[in-house]
Amino acid sequence: MKSYRLGLAALSLAFVAALLPSVVFAQDVESRESAAQENAASETATDDSIFDVPDGKEPSFYVDLYPKIMKAAGAEGEKAHSPEEIERYWKHLEKALRSVFLNTLESEEAIKTREEAFFMLTQVLHATGNYEVAKELHDKVTNKNYLGLIDGVLVPAAVAKAIREDDRDALNKEIENFFALRENADVAYDADDINALLKGYDAELALEFAKRVVEEFKDGNEFQKEIADLFIGVVRFNNLVGNEMKIEGFFLDGKEIDWNSYRGKVVLIDFWATWCGPCLAEVPNVLEQYKKYHDAGFEVIGYSLDDDLDVLKKFEEEHKLPWKTMSRALSVKSKEEGGKEYVNLVEYYSIQSIPTMVLVGKDGKVLDIRARGKRLNKDLEEQFPDVK
Repeated sequence: MKSYRLGLAALSLAFVAALLPSVVFAQDVESRESAAQENAASETATDDSIFDVPDGKEPSFYVDLYPKIMKAAGAEGEKAHSPEEIERYWKHLEKALRSVFLNTLESEEAIKTREEAFFMLTQVLHATGNYEVAKELHDKVTNKNYLGLIDGVLVPAAVAKAIREDDRDALNKEIENFFALRENADVAYDADDINALLKGYDAELALEFAKRVVEEFKDGNEFQKEIADLFIGVVRFNNLVGNEMKIEGFFLDGKEIDWNSYRGKVVLIDFWATWCGPCLAEVPNVLEQYKKYHDAGFEVIGYSLDDDLDVLKKFEEEHKLPWKTMSRALSVKSKEEGGKEYVNLVEYYSIQSIPTMVLVGKDGKVLDIRARGKRLNKDLEEQFPDVK
């Protein structure tokens, strides 16, 4: 998603929590507090000692202990709300799962427990990016099936480690390692997360990486071609500055956009959704800038990812937004209903997080692909120097 980005960390958190019977996905504070009270009443409070799994016991010990660990992790996950509590939750679960897996590695008796613990551990490691644990597993495991999944965890963790340490040589080595292991689907699908890590570190390096993914994956097997298709959009989006942007489809009122009619204006294209908290947090600033610069030639076009159009319409009515909103859902469904075919702009530009806000100049060429917050304000000051 923090912007809405369902990367591996977010997906893993949701996935792991979904498998824990005591974790409740409450939508508001009141329901979470109620669930927590019920949790306490049923005596499922976390006992930290259960995560300190001893080594060298009989396999049956770990088979019996595993469900207790998961129950305790569920209780802790239910209570984890602050960043510190969530970090503690991940560390406890990671530590316990690692011990269960390694201590049942050679046991035929504990196959089911080992498989479950290993799968959960890989999800947790995706979330934590713990290079040290991933490397330890890689060094201790010989089973090729396990190693393939471990590589899928280790490669992005190693990239993240090199970035944290600002070690260019190590980073280049890990990027080469990624491409060397690209026949492994678990590694290949890391491309998106590696690209996200690189964008935060060096935008030019990220673009080079994206272009290379396209070049080396486009003629590969089925999953490599799928990734290449995604990265064609990534490259297209990152090459927008200085070039014209394709905008087509329907507004929420069912009218087709005439993109050419916006020529001569500075236009903000806002990819957003009503269910995206960070998107809504941007609205007050965009409103302020709209009021300040609209008469001078500033316009805003929303591009909503909402599938529920009734919710979107209600939001628009309640908040009285002064600009028009395009609907991805209406635009994509057009062909299905016998109408004109429009590109799905989210896929076309591989929009991987929202809000994504693109500023287009009066000549129709993109000025900025990250026009959010103070950066948008600065961009508009430069475009409208006479407005005070």
